Amino acid sequence: MEDLSTTPRRLVLLRHAKAEHGGEIADQLRPLSLVGRRQAAGVGATLRAAGVNPELVLCSSSVRTRQTWDLVRSSLGAQPVVEISDALYSAGVRALLEVVRAVSSDVRTVLLVGHETTVSEA
Repeated sequence: MEDLSTTPRRLVLLRHAKAEHGGEIADQLRPLSLVGRRQAAGVGATLRAAGVNPELVLCSSSVRTRQTWDLVRSSLGAQPVVEISDALYSAGVRALLEVVRAVSSDVRTVLLVGHETTVSEA
């Protein structure tokens, strides 16, 4: 059995890929643009090449973050547990950190798919 106390934990913060402009649509419903779809697929391939295999994905409930994760997942080839969170949609850094702190200590790699400016500030 692996000694989890000596295995490093990893947090990967990912801002959603490029989204369509808002216009008449509600912000939470904005989908990815074509450029964003290509970006997300590229991120998945990059994570796979780097050996990043998340056990848990924490994803904002917005359309663009869920689409980003779906495209990353398909390129990454992983099937982690996914938690969709309304709280991450409007979370600031403190709220984001609270969500991360609540993750079970036996989870070694977490991928969080969120929004700007919170992801950069975190």
